[in-house]
Amino acid sequence: MFKQILVPATGRESDAPVFAAALTVARLFDAHLEFLHVRQDPADAVVAASAGDMSGVATAALVEAVTESGARTEALARAAYEEFSAREKPDADFQLRLGMEATWLAAHGRTSDLVVTGRSRDGEEAAIGLLQEVLLGAGRPLLLVPEAPLDPGFGRVAIAWNDSPEAARAVAAALPFIERATEVMVLCAGDETAGDAFDDSQQRLLAGLRRHNPYVALRRVPQGGEKPVEVLLAACADMGAGLLVMGGYGHSVTRETLFGGFTQQVLTDAPLPVLIAH
Repeated sequence: MFKQILVPATGRESDAPVFAAALTVARLFDAHLEFLHVRQDPADAVVAASAGDMSGVATAALVEAVTESGARTEALARAAYEEFSAREKPDADFQLRLGMEATWLAAHGRTSDLVVTGRSRDGEEAAIGLLQEVLLGAGRPLLLVPEAPLDPGFGRVAIAWNDSPEAARAVAAALPFIERATEVMVLCAGDETAGDAFDDSQQRLLAGLRRHNPYVALRRVPQGGEKPVEVLLAACADMGAGLLVMGGYGHSVTRETLFGGFTQQVLTDAPLPVLIAH
């Protein structure tokens, strides 16, 4: 059950759908929301730029610029949180940290049940590197929210299943949603027209999930022809899914390849929230 939910407060307009999704989850499970804003440490900026052999004047100017930018962004984040809190009156608090965003999100994530965050920020590409660091460092599931405003109810849940440890951990993390769902569809690679029996892992998954929710079914997603991600997302759209559950994995556990191409494309293109675990 989700009782402690971490929400990054970045001070950007793209926080709005993240705050809204986090509030929906909090109200479903009577959870506390912890909003976290991380300011960049000017010392980190100096270290990052030190390879350029900066002069003392340039260093001072950089510190001043980073400090001023950090103050503006913090003010925006606090104002957004205070407006949201006054309007919605959630059980929530605001935390401020100084340093690297991924480091602090992972640290606070380790003492939370769920991290709710965005996949992109104000039209920028999905922050895959940041998401990988937080997912790996926190050891907790991430609920990734698209930038477009949504009113997610999470009534129908789709599960991308491939009999991997990552997919299994994602399903386990999503059980609070699965138990409340009006419909759960397990999506597996295969050909529905072939008439083959479900494989052993699929049979066991269906039997296990039906002990949590009787409204669980399996659907095969064809691999040929269209791109696999497009087929998966089309299947989610067909069932009207409000949540996609999947494991985050690539061909290695190294940070650079934690998310394979399939996972990255889902995170970039999915028009619905995605719960991911590793």
